[in-house]
Amino acid sequence: MSTFSTTHAEHFRVLSPPTSSSYDCISRDEFIIHASGTLLVTGYAKQYIAPQLDQRTIIPFEILKLCQAYFAFELINLSVYNEAWYKQEFVETEIKTVISPIANSWLMRRYTGLMYSDIGYLSGVHHWKLQCVIYGGSHNDCIGITTIPNTSTWINSCCVGTAYFAFNEHLSHYINGEEQRSLHCGEMWTDNDDLFITLDFKRGVFKITRIRDMFTPHVVYSIDIDATRTYYLCIGMRQFPAKYQFRLC
Repeated sequence: MSTFSTTHAEHFRVLSPPTSSSYDCISRDEFIIHASGTLLVTGYAKQYIAPQLDQRTIIPFEILKLCQAYFAFELINLSVYNEAWYKQEFVETEIKTVISPIANSWLMRRYTGLMYSDIGYLSGVHHWKLQCVIYGGSHNDCIGITTIPNTSTWINSCCVGTAYFAFNEHLSHYINGEEQRSLHCGEMWTDNDDLFITLDFKRGVFKITRIRDMFTPHVVYSIDIDATRTYYLCIGMRQFPAKYQFRLC
């Protein structure tokens, strides 16, 4: 990952013009925070690119707009999982991470745990783009956040602490295995759907926005969260050949 992000930082140095009042540009520090007070830099650009830029680097507004359009989402590493159940592959040429279960067996359906992000999130607003390549079924696939990254159990277990998740046509909130709230949503996603995942500590919301095609309205599944806790993003798949991929665009 470091090689990839360094490459993009180099692109910024090449594209940045000399310091001059004739250019419509902002400084590196302004780039990290905002532009014109309204255009926020988020996602991969803020996560990996901006911290690697030299303090003297200036960025044209056109590049800022490009980042907002192309790097609005963060890359995430779901590296915490049982390798007997899951696999993860980063495809650098396509800027995506592909995740899937290893094999189909009765043991997997019964005992599969979860894949977790390698870091916990406790502040700010985070956006991820997840594409469902092959849907494993409403009783098999789940997406959520928990306070304890336990890879050996399912998302509604007492061993994952506080959890908010989409599973079995419901958006639910559990604390130590006890249901606090459950919203019936019907079919939430299927093959080839794009899922925009948002973890918003400012508004106290966990949200999944389903993008299907240009003829189908977007559907938003949202649930209020306790924004004082640290959460780990997680995905579970209990049926082969389910497959998902995180993308930047």
